[in-house]
Amino acid sequence: MLDTVDSQGNRLFVSRGTRMPGTRVGIHVHEYGGHTCVISGEITDFVEGQESSTFPAGTCYYMPPNTLMTAANLGTETAVLIDNFTLPIDAPVITILEPGWDEATGILNKWYSGEAQLSTDCQGPKESCATTPRPALGK
Repeated sequence: MLDTVDSQGNRLFVSRGTRMPGTRVGIHVHEYGGHTCVISGEITDFVEGQESSTFPAGTCYYMPPNTLMTAANLGTETAVLIDNFTLPIDAPVITILEPGWDEATGILNKWYSGEAQLSTDCQGPKESCATTPRPALGK
């Protein structure tokens, strides 16, 4: 949607993505934080040190910097999201830390760079979806 540099030399990055029902992103951090707005559906956000929170369409949430988190679509409708980040030009938008999500990291980086649309029914890397159990969400 938007990938540009502001007057202070920071990267302004805005992307649109979808999250299918029953899927989540691997546990990750955003080094410089950011925020997500839910356009349709709902997203449940799990952030280290906080209670989980569910955000319906029309709401936004803050992603604190350098904090472990994941987000899941626990609903029955596809969620459409707009992610917004301000970060140094050479910084990654997302760093997946959960073991076994290496391919997912590549997919997310392609999504954030506009090279791919993220829309999957799988909860993990493509080659391991059928065989690798994912960790439980929440506390």
